[in-house]
Amino acid sequence: MPPPQQARQSPPASKPPIPSDFKSPWIDKTAEACAAFLHAMPREENAYAEPVNRFLFTALTEFSKEDDTVLMCRVVLEHEEDESREDRNMPAKNEDGSIKVEFFPVATERVQMSMWTNDRLKFAEKMGNYQKSRMAKGEPDRSQGKRYW
Repeated sequence: MPPPQQARQSPPASKPPIPSDFKSPWIDKTAEACAAFLHAMPREENAYAEPVNRFLFTALTEFSKEDDTVLMCRVVLEHEEDESREDRNMPAKNEDGSIKVEFFPVATERVQMSMWTNDRLKFAEKMGNYQKSRMAKGEPDRSQGKRYW
């Protein structure tokens, strides 16, 4: 059984009302930039679980409001592209050195459940279903990542 956790102080967060001139630091950032930020965060020593998921996150795009969707993003790991890699948590890199991220839109009403369940394990399957559905309907594919079929 793990030792009891010490009470942890959460960092200060935005509190309402947010000033009208507030500009989110995430505007105009890529999914790769968000992944780099998450992976650069300090890690908690001896923590039973980290408060931040460094491999699965969500983002909004210019289509989120119109389509009522949230982008489900997944950091691709090196061992997924090269099975000889031993470090199971090392992010794969793009040719420009940025962290490789795959993503696809998820209906807003389903994104919370997707984050809480085992969707990281089923990410490829769900992304493939999204891609096939868009292709069958002749709608634009707003995903990024290899084809899963």
